[in-house]
Amino acid sequence: AGVVIEFRQAGALAARVVTDALGFYETPMMEPGEYEVHIVPGTLPRWTAPAEAFPARVVLEAGRILRYDVGLKETEIPIRLDVDL
Repeated sequence: AGVVIEFRQAGALAARVVTDALGFYETPMMEPGEYEVHIVPGTLPRWTAPAEAFPARVVLEAGRILRYDVGLKETEIPIRLDVDL
C-alpha cells in the first residue's frame, strides 16, 4: 500500500495515483494514448523491488478504467553481524 505511481507522456507528468492496501491501482481518467508508468523512488515498502521492469508502457483506451497490480518481490534482507545473540 502507498506506492506512488506516475503516468508520463513525452516526459511530462500526466497523472499520479497511489496503490491500495493490496498493491493495486486503477488507471486514472486521462486522454487515450500511450503512457510510461513510473514508480516514485522511495515509495516502495522496505526490502522490496518491482517484480516487473519499470518504467512500463500502458495504452489507455477511451472510457475504460483498468486495475493493475504492482507486483513486488522481496529483496535480500541484510544480516546484521554487530548484534549479540
